[in-house]
Amino acid sequence: MFAYSINRGRTKSYKTLYNEPCECLYCQNFRTAYPKLCPHGNALLERFGLSVDSALEVAEDGSENSEDVNYTAYFCVAGTLTADGYNVVVRDTSDIRLFKPSTREAVYNNTDMEEPYYILRLEVNLPWVLESRPEPINQ
Repeated sequence: MFAYSINRGRTKSYKTLYNEPCECLYCQNFRTAYPKLCPHGNALLERFGLSVDSALEVAEDGSENSEDVNYTAYFCVAGTLTADGYNVVVRDTSDIRLFKPSTREAVYNNTDMEEPYYILRLEVNLPWVLESRPEPINQ
């Protein structure tokens, strides 16, 4: 029995209707760095019918002084999932887990997608690759 199924057509259709990529520098850095530095994870996203542009939400945890940024990105996938929190093995530095809409995990779930669907959570640490840097936040 499979742990998950994918309806690529419905996933791609949803992506087209509901996703407008954020244009902040952190999100631009994620979309630039991830495909280049994590080719296996990027290929996995494509097998799900996704791309870095189709993230529902990209959250970053990094310092203006750090060269690296921790990213958590959430994607919506049309399909079924048998095990909540299923870990998808990736051969690069990505951590990818799949969650049911009913999960108790803190995941982004404001999807507007009709069931069946599940959330793909991608966590990765990436270097800053853009020439521009975010302005420091005054405290």
